[in-house]
Amino acid sequence: MRRPTGGGATSNAQHQMRLSKETATSLSDKPKLLVPLPISTAVWLGRLARREIVNVTFTANGGDGKTHVTVAGKVGRGSDAIADREFWTDVLNTN
Repeated sequence: MRRPTGGGATSNAQHQMRLSKETATSLSDKPKLLVPLPISTAVWLGRLARREIVNVTFTANGGDGKTHVTVAGKVGRGSDAIADREFWTDVLNTN
């Protein structure tokens, strides 16, 4: 998972996430360490200390055959949403 908005290639590389847990109904992503260089490691450790994580949960939405997707978690330092409902709607509706 890459940072969906803002920043250049270097910034986005430092903000990637990796799949850390997968079950039949959920996915969890945590910060990804690209290369163990001092700056990269410091950024990665800071993200772990801030407990950055993204959880995606899939549940049946009644008998209509649709799936309800819940995305929760924390990424970044600020309180601003990095990806809003419209972003996830576009991602999930893409074939």
